[in-house]
Parts: sequence; structure tokens; C-alpha cells
Amino acid sequence: MKIAIIGARGLVGRAIYDRIKKDHDVTGITRSNYLLHTGSEYDVLINANGNSHKFWANQNPLGDYRFSVQTVAESLFDFKYKKYIFISSIDAEEPRGHYGFNKRIAEDIVKQYAGVWQIVRLCLVVGQNMNKGPVYNIKHCKPIYLTSGSTLQLISDKAVAESIDQIMAGPPNHLYRMYSTGSITIREIGEVLKKPLNISPEAHEEKYNFKSASPVRLRSAYQYLEEIL
Repeated sequence: MKIAIIGARGLVGRAIYDRIKKDHDVTGITRSNYLLHTGSEYDVLINANGNSHKFWANQNPLGDYRFSVQTVAESLFDFKYKKYIFISSIDAEEPRGHYGFNKRIAEDIVKQYAGVWQIVRLCLVVGQNMNKGPVYNIKHCKPIYLTSGSTLQLISDKAVAESIDQIMAGPPNHLYRMYSTGSITIREIGEVLKKPLNISPEAHEEKYNFKSASPVRLRSAYQYLEEIL
């Protein structure tokens, strides 16, 4: 198949690209070559782009809207495709701030205009190439903006990439939820990584414990965390 991945240099986009490039004709679309490929036609267009800085998003709702909503809307009309796959976020489940609200809006825009679509909501993604997020901050002793008792659900970029063929072959106009079985606290992440916690004075509490709906069997948050050790 002829496939394009928007955001091919990001954590998830890169993992998907590396996974499927041997079996498909894959184009990686980035900020630098987006205009070059505008108007191109693909069997599948995977959008793994968009803002993933949740703390920044909730401080800058208009900026996040541009990155998380406007760019998605533009991509729906900038390319031709038979199927559009949107990589979304667990925060669209029950939007608790601007970040989740904008992800939900982006999903609705995809449903309205894509024709044939699939939406994949991901929990916090971890991997060897991650460069942001609470797990990255704990690993590198950077400030954490979540309380020690906050709970997260995790999945590895490798697990997402390994499931992409099953997703592409799955039913059209379908929502997938790829979340680890069970959650893990910030305190427990620090213990697994053997790192002290640098909790910011601005830290707030978040609790994630949603059920998955995935084409593949998912593992525990502890198991995905151990993949990056």
C-alpha cells in the first residue's frame, strides 16, 4: 500500500514509519516537506502529528488549538486518501482541560470530513526516543507537574507500531483505545526508574484508569515501563 505518515519524526510517527517501511511504500511527511507532498494521493494517511505538550496546551489554549485542531483540519483537505487514521489521546475521553478538549474537537472534525477514518486514542507513550513527558522528566530528574499520587496509563511506541497493520486492516469509522491494563503512580514510576522525584510546586493531581479497546492484547503499565529501562 501507499502510505503517508504526518509527523514521521515524532515518537509515535517514527516508530510506525520504521515498522511498516519494509512492507509498504511509505512517505514520511514533516514540517519541512509538507508543502512538497500537498495534493499527493495515498491509500492510507496516518496523522501522528499535533501538540503533545499538555502543560503548555492548558496554558496556551489558542496555540494548542492551532497545533491540535487547525493542522488536522488542513491535512484532511491538503491530501487525497482512501483512509485517514488519526492518532489521538486518552485525554479526549473526559476532557479536563484545553488539551483534551482540543483533541476531542479534532476527532469530531476527522469524523465529519475524512469519509473513511479510524481514530486511535493513546495513553502516555514511552520509548527510548522520547524527549518529553512525566516519565522522561522523572528519568532525567526534571521537574514533574503531577503529584506523586497521580496515576498514569502507559504504552510503548513499539507496541503502537506493532499494532498498526491490524488497525489498518480493521473496520472503517472505528475508534480504538490503546491503554495499558491498569495504571501506575508517579511515585511508583520513580521507584522503577530508581530516580528521586522533583515535584514542582505547580503540580496537580491526575487520575487515569480507562478501559482499552484494541485489536491487540495490551500489557500492564509496569511492563511497558520496563521496556525502556
